[in-house]
Amino acid sequence: MNTLQIRRGDSSNLPSLSNGEPGFTIDSHKFYIGYSGTNYQFAMHNDYNTNHSILRANTAGNPEAIQIGTNELIGRNSTGNISSLPASTVLNILDGNFINDFSLNGVKINDLDDPSASQDAATKNYVDNFVLTNRRFHKFVLTKDVLDPTAVTPSDGDRHWIGGTGVGAWSGHNFEIAEWKSSISGWKFETVYDGDVAYVTNSSYNSFFYYDADTSSLEQLDTNLGSHAPSHEFGGADEVDHDKLKNYSSSRHIDHTTIDINVSVPLTGGGAINQDVPIGLDETKVNHDNLKNHVDSQHVDHSGLDITAGVGLTGGGDMTLSRIIDLAIDGMTFFGNPADNDMVALYDDSDSSHKKTNLSSIKSFVNANMIEDIPVDTHTDIGISSNWAYDHQNLTAAHGTNSAVVGINDTQTLTNKTIDCGTW
Repeated sequence: MNTLQIRRGDSSNLPSLSNGEPGFTIDSHKFYIGYSGTNYQFAMHNDYNTNHSILRANTAGNPEAIQIGTNELIGRNSTGNISSLPASTVLNILDGNFINDFSLNGVKINDLDDPSASQDAATKNYVDNFVLTNRRFHKFVLTKDVLDPTAVTPSDGDRHWIGGTGVGAWSGHNFEIAEWKSSISGWKFETVYDGDVAYVTNSSYNSFFYYDADTSSLEQLDTNLGSHAPSHEFGGADEVDHDKLKNYSSSRHIDHTTIDINVSVPLTGGGAINQDVPIGLDETKVNHDNLKNHVDSQHVDHSGLDITAGVGLTGGGDMTLSRIIDLAIDGMTFFGNPADNDMVALYDDSDSSHKKTNLSSIKSFVNANMIEDIPVDTHTDIGISSNWAYDHQNLTAAHGTNSAVVGINDTQTLTNKTIDCGTW
């Protein structure tokens, strides 16, 4: 058996291959073909020696395989080489390179840090707090007396006003508001300025407090509402009568438990309107014959109507099913002596329609077209010349003359004569 072996050797000693000459490096397992002083490398299956790999060529004529990791893209890195790019690198590449508006297609950006520069993005929470802060009111807090964060078991969003010298994770954040962030498993701190106010929801207070920088303390805010507001509620010393308020209208304030929705045929449902009241239509109660635009003649019981076949026809029946009417010519009476004015049905192919004609018209058509140029009804006794025949196809006498024609009521004995009626 013959064997063809191509040139081979170490890649470090790869020579300049001749035009069309193949070569194989036995150490790196690369395949080359030379042309015009250049060795051109060919990709081989062995180049793809890892899963999820592609072929790249950072240098012309030197392809190599690289593996693409999960959630990575292909691009050129900071060195200009083609490589797999993780998401963080892609974002760095995109940073500052957008030239058009960028749509998130209705999804959200989460876990933004609080903005510091004028063009930084801001979260809703930051904006809400900013509004409150600029109004010198902060979002409510749970406590104001806890100084050690280990004394509470926080949930995401829990807020505590550090009302003195904080310890542990709160050290150095005296009189600030600490908010627990599950996303970072830690506390974020909100600066509080002199006179700032927050509502403390702890059942021991349920009141507004403000920060007094002069005394380094949190003081209860006197709203002068303490015992006054409850006095206007039901049972208080100074009740406000709802029914006597300005613009009160009794027709707008009805005890719905005493009001029912009643329905009649063909409707169903109804009841007291202190809850949802479904109302439906009972179709079995709708009288079809009383509907608007009902016409009796348009609504017929077809089981009582028949299609009856007449003379020469067969089929028919009641109209509850599709019926077929066929022609029954065998059932018609034979008429052997029709008169000229008797009628015959026919189909006019020239305008695709059914028409009628009488026997006289048919006879005239036959006389004029079937035996043209022969005087068949002259009732004259004319002898036929010898060696004579009439060619009906070409309308000429085949032999002799065409003047010797026998009448239709005459009898003539023909001997050795030919009558050529033509072809189809």
